[in-house]
Amino acid sequence: MKKHLQFITILISFKVLPALAQVAVYHPFPDSNVVWNFHYSMFCLGSGNEDQYYSFSYSGDTLINSLKYHKLNTNFVETVISGSCIGAVTKGYQGAIRQDATIKKVFFIPPTKSSEQLLYDFNMQKGDTVKGFTEPCKGVIINSIDSVLVGSNYRKRWNLKSNYIPCFIEGIGSTYGLIGKDFCGTDGGGFSLTCFKQNGITEYPGGITDCETITSINNIEVKSASLSIYPNPTSSTFSIHSSATPSSSIPNLLQVYNIAGKLILSQILQGGNAEIDASGWAEGVYDVKVSGDAGVENKRVVVVR
Repeated sequence: MKKHLQFITILISFKVLPALAQVAVYHPFPDSNVVWNFHYSMFCLGSGNEDQYYSFSYSGDTLINSLKYHKLNTNFVETVISGSCIGAVTKGYQGAIRQDATIKKVFFIPPTKSSEQLLYDFNMQKGDTVKGFTEPCKGVIINSIDSVLVGSNYRKRWNLKSNYIPCFIEGIGSTYGLIGKDFCGTDGGGFSLTCFKQNGITEYPGGITDCETITSINNIEVKSASLSIYPNPTSSTFSIHSSATPSSSIPNLLQVYNIAGKLILSQILQGGNAEIDASGWAEGVYDVKVSGDAGVENKRVVVVR
């Protein structure tokens, strides 16, 4: 019996230790040949929806105050707007990024500024406060630190306590917009990282085989026929099904907003289906949105107690 226990312990150690070793190795912020694809969406005041799809990439290097920076650029913004919405994301030069890998920090100079500000500190611990840099804000507390699979390696992930459920990942950055009002939670919309590619390989999230830079209009149209929710109303869980086929560069994204327009859930819709646990949600009406290359689908679900 003792030998069996020792054998089991060895097996567990064999599985756990490699993952721990991977997390212990610092994965530096990318300095070239990289693409971040994002989706910005919101329900506008009065009526309408706004969805914008865009990429961040580097467009060369520059010297600022004798330090080398990578120029961050958005070449194209694909915009789908209805009702009273107006576009929030614009194309062009987005700022300059510099990394100091020795102290595990990334610095940023916004387009309208001349001095750098701290963008990411990959040394932060649970309970520390992350603050936005483009405007004053009280900041968001780091709720937990775990790991996530990026490519073939596990990397550290800092989960933030906020209305928008963002996190930031070592070597990738924030899943909530990368730059801008990442941690203030004051913009009224929701940013989501749809995919991350480095050196020609799509590394995040798992299951995405391609992550092409968004450079042209994909003729996204608003529709709702293929989205189904059951049961509705619900008091605990509900199922979502969408028959919309995702493209290689824009996977289907599921988002849920409360009646005040705050984003409370955001995730990639794998296989067109999802089981959502609403047992902890307040009673009321929630807007459910599935968006991607095939279109934007909206329906409402009612939570009762």
